[in-house]
Amino acid sequence: HIWMAISAKQRHDFYEAFKLFDKDGDGKISTEELSTVMRSLGHNPTPAELREMIGMGVQGQFTARGGTIDFEGFCQLMTRKMKDVDSEMELRDAFRVLDQDEKGYITCKEMASVCKVLGEDLDEDEVNDMVSEAISNFKGEIYYDGFVKILLAN
Repeated sequence: HIWMAISAKQRHDFYEAFKLFDKDGDGKISTEELSTVMRSLGHNPTPAELREMIGMGVQGQFTARGGTIDFEGFCQLMTRKMKDVDSEMELRDAFRVLDQDEKGYITCKEMASVCKVLGEDLDEDEVNDMVSEAISNFKGEIYYDGFVKILLAN
């Protein structure tokens, strides 16, 4: 159950944000209101992402004006969003560890080291081929966005 996954403080913070935007007090917020709530909590979803959030089975209900979400569904949604942010922070941290001299990119040799740690014994040429498939116009330097693309593609 969602209440087991979040702390009392998180639940309180989510509730305060939720009720601020539940204008009519019916226990539901619309897509437009959800957008405002998400932005107030530091997230920046697109309109398509908002529609998907409400419709993705977080106990939202579709209406003629684009859907609504209740408090429990909102908590489920925010918990997922927090996990996404944690994952991104872990990727950034991993990239920083590899980019020890802080040049802003890593090389195929450094990426080969990552692959070995992940159980893929690839040499530099194999990594170069893999990277070239994931990054168009690859010139030997793997920047953070490319690093994420490679990890998600494999």
